[in-house]
Amino acid sequence: LRSRVDGFAGKVAKGFEANAFSYLLALRLAPVFPFAVVNIVPALFKVPLTTYVLATLLGILPGALVYASIGQGLETILADAAALDRPVGVGDLVTPGITLGLLGLALLAAIAPLSGFIRRKLSDRNA
Repeated sequence: LRSRVDGFAGKVAKGFEANAFSYLLALRLAPVFPFAVVNIVPALFKVPLTTYVLATLLGILPGALVYASIGQGLETILADAAALDRPVGVGDLVTPGITLGLLGLALLAAIAPLSGFIRRKLSDRNA
């Protein structure tokens, strides 16, 4: 197990040395790793502050916009239901705003596996 972890850590270290911005941006976009981990990793690999700030801004912004869109849609649904003095049903949640927000979350979640797949295909072609 230790050799696997050491091997993975070595690959990550080489990746950060080669292109810290891309690695950090991918970590920020992929909702796989906890924020605490993604905040500590750049410090371990001595990522420059400007690279860290720019990649963090660009990496967090899409998710924040998607969550804000979903929240705005839910607020509208709840306000409309309250104005009509009726409970919110499941059918009320199927609106263009909520649907687009959920599609945005799905796309963000797909970024990590898709980028890994594309990287493997490109490395197979170049090998």
